This record gives sequence, C-alpha cells and structure tokens, in this order.
Amino acid sequence: MKTELVISGNNLSTRKINKIIKEGLKDNTKKFIIENDKKLDSLVVGIREEAEFILKGEFGDF
Repeated sequence: MKTELVISGNNLSTRKINKIIKEGLKDNTKKFIIENDKKLDSLVVGIREEAEFILKGEFGDF
C-alpha cells in the first residue's frame, strides 16, 4: 500500500492516467499527485472513493 502516488502525465493519455488512479485506489492509495505539461480533460471522472487529488500543470475540465 502506498500512501501517495505521483503520476507524470506528460506522455500518458487521460485513459491511462485514470487507469493508474483506479489501480492505486484498489491498493488503498489515498493521495494522488498528477504532474502534467499538456492540457488533459476528464481526469478522475466517476471516482467515488475518498481520495485527495493534487493537479500540477495545465488541465482542462474535470
């Protein structure tokens, strides 16, 4: 179990980032830091588990 997961989204699709988050939630990760230098939309949509999300960089909607 990780207490915090840092995701570098620079070369990842929105779908891949969301998949990594869902896998982290299954492992009881409760804090996610998503670093990004390109605009991404629709991150963490539909996540019902309680968790903290810190977005660093440029993001669009959601």
